[in-house]
Amino acid sequence: MPDRRLEFHRGSERHLVEFLAEGQQCVVAGVHPKSRRPYTWDCLPSMDKLPVVDASQLDRLQEALRELMESRGYALKRAGRSAASPAGKVDQESLLAPSLELVREAVAAIINNYDRPKWIAICHGIKGSVGPKHEDVARELWHDLSGRWEDGHNDAEYVDDVFDSCRPPHRVGWCLLVREARAAGWKGYSAGDMFDADPLPARVEEAGEPRNAASAELSSRAAELSAKAPAFGCNRASDWARRAPEPTRWLIVDLLPRWRVALLYGDGGTGKTLLAQQLATAIAGGRTWLGMTPDFTGPVYALLGEDDYNQLGFRQARINEHLGISMEELDSFYFDSEDEVAQRPPLLAEQQKGRLQPTSVFEALSARLRELRPVLVILDPLAKLFAGEWQNQTQVYQFMALMSGLAKELDCTVLLLAHPSKSGMADGSGTFASVGWSNAARTRLYLVKDHANANARTLSSMKSNYAASGNALKLEWHEGVFRRVDEDTLKERSERLGRLAMGILKKALAAGERLSPSCQSAYPAPQRIAPTLEVRPKEAQAIIKDLLRQRQLVLRREGRSDVLALPDAPPAG
Repeated sequence: MPDRRLEFHRGSERHLVEFLAEGQQCVVAGVHPKSRRPYTWDCLPSMDKLPVVDASQLDRLQEALRELMESRGYALKRAGRSAASPAGKVDQESLLAPSLELVREAVAAIINNYDRPKWIAICHGIKGSVGPKHEDVARELWHDLSGRWEDGHNDAEYVDDVFDSCRPPHRVGWCLLVREARAAGWKGYSAGDMFDADPLPARVEEAGEPRNAASAELSSRAAELSAKAPAFGCNRASDWARRAPEPTRWLIVDLLPRWRVALLYGDGGTGKTLLAQQLATAIAGGRTWLGMTPDFTGPVYALLGEDDYNQLGFRQARINEHLGISMEELDSFYFDSEDEVAQRPPLLAEQQKGRLQPTSVFEALSARLRELRPVLVILDPLAKLFAGEWQNQTQVYQFMALMSGLAKELDCTVLLLAHPSKSGMADGSGTFASVGWSNAARTRLYLVKDHANANARTLSSMKSNYAASGNALKLEWHEGVFRRVDEDTLKERSERLGRLAMGILKKALAAGERLSPSCQSAYPAPQRIAPTLEVRPKEAQAIIKDLLRQRQLVLRREGRSDVLALPDAPPAG
């Protein structure tokens, strides 16, 4: 068994973990020949109690170490073996799960909202976890996961074709499934179980030469390409005949796309942070933002580096009053204020040898965001995050690529707040420094004051890659918050649609129809009422949520599903 190495970095810190084997030895007493310092142990091991481990257990230990170090802000910079060890294949046994039952639990917990490359990587993960002798189980689990795709419908024949195309050797397995299931809230397995569990009895007789499992942290695209060469021309337009391209997913329709990076510009004192804090509250609390219903709600992280903790709390109280929400309902709104920024500058990227590199702060933030799985990430202000050359387009694109990678990995919207340059304010474009900032973002919003009315603002869509640009929202500052000038009209529309939806649902429920509040269920109420209301299903779903919040409707448990019911209706059956 060849030696194995893991090298971790955090800023200037460097730590090396090395596993020696095949005739190598480790001195456990005396003085180190280079540092001239004595070896030390937290506890002196007893030689007769040392465990005997095999290669697959060492691979699992390395994966557990990687997860532990990344959770503490370290990045894995190098993983490898001695020159004598081939680096092309992963030991297939190291990918196996402890049991089939755990694989079933993990796959059942995973939320399938993936794009195609990550979806295919999960297929490799399932097949790698169970091994070739349990391919029938892998196919069953793969169909189950694919049938739960949140953004559409997968054709069964196409799902089978993808499964058959994911051929060994696999580069991902049980560890990938554990990470994805944990992100969805699964608690059934931990890194500490690595040594306690026996692997599956099914082994890969034709397993390739070993390779460090920690280096299996390859991108899903690389996993897909490894199974079929060449590296170019890997997609065909005919694929769209079997699986249609996904429509653009929006956080706020026509303004903020999901899975992308957006910029919000505004001069000092215009209210960028207030507007962003209102957006965060709407997403985390399930409310409207400037009269618009978000397509997605959920956890939010905001780095609000220009206001202290008390000021943000004072502002939050006024936002809550405006939206009719309590502080207790904002348990999934996570933030850091100017107070935390002063103690730990949030520099995310800096120059090293002429190239922009992520800092240890970026690695620590990324690790925390992987735990939170936010729908929205707000970073304010950009000037405190970037230590490169503002006019250097290469460095600008490198920084924006970091942000874009974060948005794609977390499937969230990343919103960066910045101040425009004097020339940007003078010509009305709202830009600053290099045009690369605007070019690299998919959306750019610009908030400006009305010089004739100190309380008036205009929020303009200066750039949008996925919708018409040039749209402008007229806002006014009123009792500590921004509201649409036409918000009263929007409120009347919302109330009218709520009354209309309630009428349809009352009639349907009285007739015995089974309806769920989710767009993804087999009997979705949003699709049932959307045509009559002349709205999108996502907006219809938000209307139903409002009716539930107002207790005009309630949820009842039937089997494994939640269904809609009238408050005074008797239980079914």
